[in-house]
Amino acid sequence: MGSLGDTQCSELQVRLDPRHKAVQHNTLALNSSRCQELANHYFGFNGWSKRIIKLQDLSNLEERENEAIVTPLQKQSLKFFCALEVVLPSHECRRTEVVMAEEPLHKLEEGSLSFLMERKVTQKLAVQKAMTDAFQKLLIVVLG
Repeated sequence: MGSLGDTQCSELQVRLDPRHKAVQHNTLALNSSRCQELANHYFGFNGWSKRIIKLQDLSNLEERENEAIVTPLQKQSLKFFCALEVVLPSHECRRTEVVMAEEPLHKLEEGSLSFLMERKVTQKLAVQKAMTDAFQKLLIVVLG
């Protein structure tokens, strides 16, 4: 493993945390930016990767299934499904997470700039949430 800046090289062990679902933690998870920062620090910029497997807009799913029932846009919400994989190739470790991000719409007209910006924010939230969840299930122990 290479070092970054003045960081010393040390032995690093990575495993999936098998107890994660059994133990309830009362601490807040790191946000996705902090997860990326720590991954870059310990694994290097080329020592890990994230891959979006699927990112799908499910906002109008009910309308598509049943055209007879149309909910006004004001009562709808934006929903994005995200499947994301975090890979640590040198440690033969990968973690896939599937999440749904949902944000209510507040009287925005479809096609308007505000609507498009809100849609993009919800899409980004789904990706960030998936990455945060994936890193939450990794146990990283730095030795030495």
